Amino acid sequence: MFVKGIGKSVPEFKFTQKEAYQVVSQTYGERFPAVERYFTSFDNSKIETRYSASPLQWFYDDHGWKERSSIFKKCTIKLAKDAITKCLTEGKTQPTDIDAVIAVSTTGIMTPSLDSYLMDVIPFRSDLIRIPIFGWGCAGGLLSLGLAQELLQSPRIKNVLVICVELCTLSFFKGATNAKDVISTSLFGDGAAAVLVSKEEAEIKLNFFMKHRWPDSIELMGWNIENNGLSVIFSQKIPEIVRTEYPKVLGSFLSRYKRSLKDYKHFLAHPGGPRVIDYLEAAYGLGHGDMHETRKVLSQYGNMSSPTVLFVLDELRKNRNSGRALVSTLGPGFTSGILEIEF
Repeated sequence: MFVKGIGKSVPEFKFTQKEAYQVVSQTYGERFPAVERYFTSFDNSKIETRYSASPLQWFYDDHGWKERSSIFKKCTIKLAKDAITKCLTEGKTQPTDIDAVIAVSTTGIMTPSLDSYLMDVIPFRSDLIRIPIFGWGCAGGLLSLGLAQELLQSPRIKNVLVICVELCTLSFFKGATNAKDVISTSLFGDGAAAVLVSKEEAEIKLNFFMKHRWPDSIELMGWNIENNGLSVIFSQKIPEIVRTEYPKVLGSFLSRYKRSLKDYKHFLAHPGGPRVIDYLEAAYGLGHGDMHETRKVLSQYGNMSSPTVLFVLDELRKNRNSGRALVSTLGPGFTSGILEIEF
């Protein structure tokens, strides 16, 4: 299976880490006096800029479910359409050639689902196989590529379109009262990415894929449903689990497919945060800072959840690097995905 095209899109509002810090310092202080002790997370994140579906002034006010959902619906459709158009144009593929769409989004709720709305703005076939997925979070970009591979095992499916769209900034709550909310506002941004996966030979080949879920790990990452929106669950245990448990999963992948780390020229990952990247570099036997593409995307876009790893994949592709690459993600469940690709 091959990647024929990649398309990306971000919202119009761009802000610096300094601007995000100012919003948090001015809106959290009254209800959370201890907030200042967590401000180091903004510097430690190594993020320079991020994108948002809303202007910075929006974050100074209170917002309910209805308003957040309205923004989510409008912006998600817009970003998805833009990313898909770029992807199909690059892949020289018509919408009517797409046999299946996997639509991944975890930062808002739409019924009908995103894929239905997209069929009214992009001329897909009426018999299109549509798979909307909610809940994969940060792992969604890579898990959806693995699912696309499985779908392409069918003789009637030749082209699968993956679209990942997330508006993480909608989970920002004015006056939040805990550390996890402060830390999440130092990391997350908004964006979308589309990938065309096909049986037709192209520049990037998808080889082996494996996913793993750790038992009894539900509490590590996800959402709490609050009266005015979705509130992030983001355990401080995650970096330590990456340090101690991820190498075991990596070993299982290498053993299953008879590979060693020496077989890979590049290592890519969903950039969950600087400490996670540090531990991944250690697991791969790399030096600090060697996962250049992963760190660059984190710096320029922040953590956009599911589409972020697809931005990283595109970054490697833009550099026209060749050879095998190992790509990984971590997300709710607590779940890991590992994929071997080849240029």
